[in-house]
Amino acid sequence: MGGTVLQKVVGHLLQTENIKKQLFFVSKPTSRRTHKYILAGALGVPMLNISWVSTINDRFEQYKLSVEQDSSSQTVNSPCPFDSHLFASHRLPLGLSIENGLFVLQRARHAKKWCRPGCEINGHPVFYGLKIALALDKVDFEKKWCDIIQALGGSIVNISSSKEEKDIRFDLALVDALSLPPHVTAKPPRVSKLLNFVARKNAGVPNCEHIPVLDLCWATQCVVQRKKVDFYSNERYRLQSSNAGKEIDNGVLKLFSIKVKRIKNQTRYEVGDSIFFKKNNKKDESPSIGRIKAMYHYDKIERIIEIELLELNNGVELMDGGDGIPHIKISEKDLMEHVVILSGKDFKELSTGWACEGSTSAFMQKKA
Repeated sequence: MGGTVLQKVVGHLLQTENIKKQLFFVSKPTSRRTHKYILAGALGVPMLNISWVSTINDRFEQYKLSVEQDSSSQTVNSPCPFDSHLFASHRLPLGLSIENGLFVLQRARHAKKWCRPGCEINGHPVFYGLKIALALDKVDFEKKWCDIIQALGGSIVNISSSKEEKDIRFDLALVDALSLPPHVTAKPPRVSKLLNFVARKNAGVPNCEHIPVLDLCWATQCVVQRKKVDFYSNERYRLQSSNAGKEIDNGVLKLFSIKVKRIKNQTRYEVGDSIFFKKNNKKDESPSIGRIKAMYHYDKIERIIEIELLELNNGVELMDGGDGIPHIKISEKDLMEHVVILSGKDFKELSTGWACEGSTSAFMQKKA
C-alpha cells in the first residue's frame, strides 16, 4: 500500500518535525510493555491495532474493484489513513493506568496533532527540564530507554563523565526493579554503580533533598497518564537500594512486579494487571479472570500471587468492585495471558474494531 516499515526510530526520527503526519505505530495491546510501544506513546504518534492495516487493505481492494467496474461513478471512496472514524475503532490503549485499573485509550485530539504527553498542558513534554541518571542491566535495553526519556523531554546524565562527582547533578535515578534482589542474587554492575553513587550523594543530606531512585514503571505511568506522576502517589515507584520489595514480615517481601519464565520468553506481571489464570494449572478447567492485588516473596524461594476474582457476564462484561469479592492466592505458575479491561464507553467505541464481541482478551468493565 506504499508505506515503509521502520525497524528502529532513533536519531533525527525522534524529532517532531520528522514524524508528524508521517509516522504511525501498529501493534497489539499485548505488546504494551515493549520499548517500541512505550516509545510510540512518548512520541504521541497515532497508535493503532494491527487490524487497522487489514481494514485499510480491504477498503482499498473494494475501491479498486469499484473503479474497475465503473470508473465514472465510483461508489467507494479511496481509503485514507487519516480517517477519524477508522482511528476511533482501531486505536490502541496507551497502557494500563494503576490509578483506576483500566486501560487508557489514546485520544483522537492528541493523535491528530502527534502530541507528546504533557504538550497539551503547557507546550512541553512531561520530562521537560528533568535530568535523569539511568542504569539498566543491558546496554541495548538502556539505549532504548534513553530514547523514551528524550522523547519525553528529559536529558540523560552520565555519572561516568570526566566531571568531579560533586559537579554531577541530576533530579532522579531510574532503574528496573527486576534488576534488584530478590529478583536477582546480585545487582548488575551498572545498576550497583548508580545506586552507590546516589547513596553517596544522599549521605548527610536532609530527606527532602534526597535524590529519589525510581522504578521504570513510574516513567511508563507518566506516558499512560500523560502527566508527570507524583512519585509519592504509589509506593511501588520509589525503590530501596537493597531490594525491590517492602519487608512486611520476617523473611516476607511485598513485591510489585515479577517475571515468569514461559516456553519462549519471560513475561512481566505487575500488581494491578488483569489476567487469565488456572489454579494448579488444571487442563480440564476453563481459565478464570482476576486482577493481581498483591505479590509476596517468601523465604527467598516461593512467590505467591493474591488475586481478586472478576466475574464474567454476557461474554464481555467483567464485574468489578462491590462488597464480598473473593480473593485467592495462587502460584506464579498459574498465571496465564494478560487481558484488557476498558471502560464501557471505550469498549463500545472499539466494538466495531479490534475489541469486537467474542474477543478472547478484551473486556468491558461493569461496576458492581
